[in-house]
Amino acid sequence: MRDSAACAVYPQVKEGQTWLEFVEYAFMQRISRLLRQHRRVVVAFDNYGEVPVFKSIEQLKRVSNKGVFAFRVGDELGSKPPPPQVWALALLNRDWKTAVISLVCRTLLNKFAPQREHSELIVDYVDTVRVCVENGKRKYETLEAQAHLGEADIKFMRYGSLYGDILVESVDSDVLLIAMLQLQRTEFKHRVYVRRYATRSIEEPAAAGRKRPAAASGNAGTDKAPVARRGREYEIVDVCALLQLLQAAVRQSVGPEVALPTHHVTHIIVVLALLTGSDYNRQLPLVGPRHLWEQLGELVPMLLMSSNAGTSEPELRIDPELWLDVFMKHVYCQKFAKHVRGLREDASFAETMDALRASALADRTKALLPRPEKAACTLRNILWVLEYWKLENASPICAETGEHGFLVQNGKVRFADT
Repeated sequence: MRDSAACAVYPQVKEGQTWLEFVEYAFMQRISRLLRQHRRVVVAFDNYGEVPVFKSIEQLKRVSNKGVFAFRVGDELGSKPPPPQVWALALLNRDWKTAVISLVCRTLLNKFAPQREHSELIVDYVDTVRVCVENGKRKYETLEAQAHLGEADIKFMRYGSLYGDILVESVDSDVLLIAMLQLQRTEFKHRVYVRRYATRSIEEPAAAGRKRPAAASGNAGTDKAPVARRGREYEIVDVCALLQLLQAAVRQSVGPEVALPTHHVTHIIVVLALLTGSDYNRQLPLVGPRHLWEQLGELVPMLLMSSNAGTSEPELRIDPELWLDVFMKHVYCQKFAKHVRGLREDASFAETMDALRASALADRTKALLPRPEKAACTLRNILWVLEYWKLENASPICAETGEHGFLVQNGKVRFADT
């Protein structure tokens, strides 16, 4: 990990800071600390001009019902960042965020200098620029071979391939899946570690750590003891180890007699994870990650029956009809087993959903059951995501007429089934 580090920084602002103080506090100090441990630090930002147009669905969802921060292209940022209570809302305004990112990049490229020879900062925004010190002199150069990419989430891949083992700082769970695909594609030639918010164990109660401490026995009924606020906790995930653990679980779920190429196992893991939702596809209604994990032994064989997994083909292909009438049908039959007793074994997905809507399920649950069009659209979304996340230094094709499960009309994006 000492050769390379990718740093996706999520800064906070302090009351009364100037913009220069903000950049020094939120970026320069942290980059300097990282460069004491690593030879190279990469700071990557979203370049909205290249972000896939399909991302706008997620963007609209994020900003809905959260108020409006007024800022347009050409407006002045002012001498100071907004106060902390406005900061999070301001970050939802892409025009404002773009202006801030541009200011941060200019400041870093004009003022930051690594303290040691042979260490360097790479700023990956629109262009990719390297800043280093050679013979006591600060210099920077544009890395012309680096394509103009959009999302910061995918930019770390090219630095792993270029420089080797890499530590990625990101709170977005999609990064774990992107890293798994890259590790598989590069045949584990380097290791990827992700520093992220610590996750709760599946055995840990959801409310753990939130309860107030019990009052002393002599003070029952008196003032409650103050609760100490826990700071933000982080963990470092070894993605290689995590992927190998998940691969073993998938193989165990089907037994040793089923021969599965390792790359197909990885693709199956990512597909199942995407069923819980991402920036580009919706979560399966009424089915959460715990259920999918607990039913792994049932769902993996159904996915194998619906795809070319187990063949020598390099890419995972899923048959749309079998996706519906074998895999998706089984997902909901397992979830609502007592409500589909007596259903024909060869019933289609549509017939299964009709049977559930005629069952004793609550009306609200029935309303959430997916239509075949939505389930089919989800498959197209997922297959597009898989192709997008395999691109290290290129932008994806974004067909706007439904091939990927998205439609773009009058500049607005929607899912193809809506």
